[in-house]
Amino acid sequence: MALCSLRHRLPLPLLLAVLFAASRGDPSDDDYKYNTSICKVQPYTCGDVNISYPFYLSDETADVLGNNSSCCGYPGLAINCVDDKYPIMQLGSGPDYSYNVTGIDYTNSTISLADPDVLDGDESCPVDHNVTLPPAVWLNLLPEYTVGYLLFFANCSISTIPGQPYINPISCPSALVGYYSFVIPSDSEVPGPQQTLSRECKQVIQVPVLQNASLTIDQQWSTNGYRVALKQGFQLGWNSSRKSELCTNCEGSNGRCAYSRYGEFLGCLCTNGRVSNQECTKPAMLSLSHHDRGLLLLVLLLLAAAVASRGDDDTYAVSACRSRPYLCGGVNISYPFYLASDDAKAVPDHDGESYCGYPGLAVICDGANNKPVLKLGDDNYTVSGIDYANLIVSLADADAAGAGNGGCPVVDHNVTIPPAVRLSLILHSVDYLFFFVGCSFGPEAEPAPKPPKPPTIKPITCGDMDKPASMTFVLPRGEVPPGDWSSACRQIFEVPVLKSSIPPDAQDPVWRKDGYGKALRAGFQLGWDRSSGGPCGQCELSSGKCGYNRAGEFLGCLCTDGRVGDGGSCSKISADSALSWPGSKRITAIIVGVVAGGAGVAGLAAAIFLFMRKRKQKKVINSSSKLLKYSGCGGTPRSRLGDMESGSIEDPPTHLFTYEELEEATNCFNENRELGDGGFGTVYKGYLKDGRVVAVKRLYNNSYRRVEQFQNEAAILSGLRHPNLVMFYGCTSSQSRELLLVYEFVANGTVADHLHGPRAPERALSWPLRLSIAVESAAALTYLHAIEPPVVHRDVKTTNILLDADYHVKVADFGLSRLFPLDVTHVSTAPQGTPGYVDPEYHQCYQLTDKSDVYSFGVVLVELISSKPAVDITRHRNEINLASMAISKIQKCQLEELVDLGLGYETDPATKKMMTMVAELAFRCLQQNGEMRPPIKEVLEVLRSIQGECLMEDRDKKNKDGPVSPTTVHAPWDSRDTTPNTSKD
Repeated sequence: MALCSLRHRLPLPLLLAVLFAASRGDPSDDDYKYNTSICKVQPYTCGDVNISYPFYLSDETADVLGNNSSCCGYPGLAINCVDDKYPIMQLGSGPDYSYNVTGIDYTNSTISLADPDVLDGDESCPVDHNVTLPPAVWLNLLPEYTVGYLLFFANCSISTIPGQPYINPISCPSALVGYYSFVIPSDSEVPGPQQTLSRECKQVIQVPVLQNASLTIDQQWSTNGYRVALKQGFQLGWNSSRKSELCTNCEGSNGRCAYSRYGEFLGCLCTNGRVSNQECTKPAMLSLSHHDRGLLLLVLLLLAAAVASRGDDDTYAVSACRSRPYLCGGVNISYPFYLASDDAKAVPDHDGESYCGYPGLAVICDGANNKPVLKLGDDNYTVSGIDYANLIVSLADADAAGAGNGGCPVVDHNVTIPPAVRLSLILHSVDYLFFFVGCSFGPEAEPAPKPPKPPTIKPITCGDMDKPASMTFVLPRGEVPPGDWSSACRQIFEVPVLKSSIPPDAQDPVWRKDGYGKALRAGFQLGWDRSSGGPCGQCELSSGKCGYNRAGEFLGCLCTDGRVGDGGSCSKISADSALSWPGSKRITAIIVGVVAGGAGVAGLAAAIFLFMRKRKQKKVINSSSKLLKYSGCGGTPRSRLGDMESGSIEDPPTHLFTYEELEEATNCFNENRELGDGGFGTVYKGYLKDGRVVAVKRLYNNSYRRVEQFQNEAAILSGLRHPNLVMFYGCTSSQSRELLLVYEFVANGTVADHLHGPRAPERALSWPLRLSIAVESAAALTYLHAIEPPVVHRDVKTTNILLDADYHVKVADFGLSRLFPLDVTHVSTAPQGTPGYVDPEYHQCYQLTDKSDVYSFGVVLVELISSKPAVDITRHRNEINLASMAISKIQKCQLEELVDLGLGYETDPATKKMMTMVAELAFRCLQQNGEMRPPIKEVLEVLRSIQGECLMEDRDKKNKDGPVSPTTVHAPWDSRDTTPNTSKD
């Protein structure tokens, strides 16, 4: 009988007993081995550079535990040694992203790179792209080693810069006829040149340089000065904090970490050629005497009578997770993507559909045309390629792709990415085309309802789309003339395309006939983020695959052996995991089984002991529990269901920590571990024994209200799962001497810290980052308002929005949150919250609605564009409250007095346009009347549109907007929401 069928028919301990009795002698070590040549004992010299771990040679990979092309080193740190003299590293796909390695400093963890075009020739303009770091490459820019960037401005309409005799044009092969190119340092003490060039040039490229590079603008600058700085290259660092606990333990035991080409930790490579699943210093197996074997066999047989066998409820149909990529139209479909036709019940015992893969990444394999299709909302996009190493998927509009060469494709919708789909635009690789469809213009000489046609542009000539009464224009974003296009054209759409598809001249007849069609068929790129935390991140670190439902909720960890991993992980210590892990030995599985069985018996004995003790001691409870008859952190004191004011919720079981465990994790709540103070608790940084870094919230005192809020936060958090909500790990039990809540540790502080707090001088939050923070925060609130029952956060503010190491949002602090039934519009409750953020309608009428969160989020939006705190008593008395100040400035068209000008508001028209649109959105959110505010779902859609840069909507939706300022703050493009302004989602 095969093992896979035997294990489901026998109780687990009995199965282990059979395996134990069948084992003889020492098992073979063949499945522990790997090709030791991939881990160099001595550094490999390529030119003048020593290449050693965590770097590795790109052609030296091997099969490790069944994973082809595995490497001995960190993800993305492959170096190609060309002709044994030239070390080359790739920072992206294609030859343009190849860089010469000029040195590696293993002591300071830095690598020096230079663009090969700069080193090889004397070309005046050798750089034609920005330096970008793919997420899959474990490298990062080091600000302390750079002075910023050299800025290359191309296709400029001016030949000289007033007052700058030493900044002269340089020769760039990509320059248009009659246009010029310049180069200046980004931190020039004289801001005039950068402002002038930003206004007069069509393209800018940023290139990092070293700190000690000479960037003085003198007589030699435009001939040779900037080249000297370029040839010195720039430095990157590698960050060991991205390692998993398993990799850290491996390196601590003199092993080296093996990763797959997808960045998955595979095992620890030991110097003796053995692959360990943990550390190299641990023994591979235990040696037992014949007498000991007999005793263990007896114990196992006894356990078999006491422990129930595994049922089918902890398994899943392995066909739901494909072990090998599925080839559809030349594209490999593999996790985290999945086929829409795959088993829609991947995770057992869960109502509704569930899948083996990330939310929204279902690919339809069209059998008729043999083309993979991905849906974004209601629109179909053909998948032309998936780059799993760099986490990039290439898409093209299905209608445009189907038009074929010579067709006349015209898009009829904007590209929108639903919040539930874990994809995002890759800003450095895409630009936008504007489609102005069905345009007709009024006479130039006399007033008319329609504006005159700009004289410099021409319609596309494909088909009959150049008729005077209904012309269609396709223009790159940077070449759209100002004017009221929405009154001249029937429809306006904005479509992302690859930057490489944008022509130097959009008036070229070839472009207007079919060139734009080729750009549409080439498509655009989206990226996805590998789960770095929470249960899905833990699952993937244990070589499992994440199961989700259609709502984007994590349901379980799907292991390769058909198990649904306990606790969101496949690497739990159990007999099954020992048997299924590649390279494990039969005797190891037996010992692990004994430990697991013994733990089960010990747990049963402990439960009996506790039950007996409770019969003798009816009341063993801490002081805070006495106040509320506290029943544990997973529920509320009075009811698990339906009590609206206490925020009760029917939630899944929550992990209970002991007080002593958390006391040890925080070093006795050492003040040096304090992260900050919340409304009713101090937060400490802690280190759990399992390696997790956590934040532990400790209640200040045991007042009735504070304990209630503490319980409320635990009850709500235990039932929430979203990538932009802080992960709740558990809390102390009702028997603990204190109430403690345990969360994931979020390393990069709060948004408030970066905007106007102690980290504001770092200026780490650029405008694109701030916009991303707004989008992710809105996504978290949209999730809270959309679940059943909905959750109103009630304390949305920048100090409750945390940022992880990659500046992704984690919304926190649910102590004041409330649950809403689906059939009511508001809940009457005493106003609570933070001054400056509290909904005035809630404060006056004691009626809490989902629009209360929208008001608070409007304040957050103003903080993001202004870098000002919500309340500042040093401001003029009429401007102490930021919301009041914002409304006044917007109504008076004084936006420049509100926004942070350092974000590019005055120097970059595109940034000014986006910041203006965010200000307009904030104005709508800050309306006194809650009914006039947009729902948070609409806010998210508008922010995503702005993130795609000024999404245009039909003019006939104008009357459906909420109130805008009496004197408009619009940029030349009008922004309009995409859903009706209603009070319910």
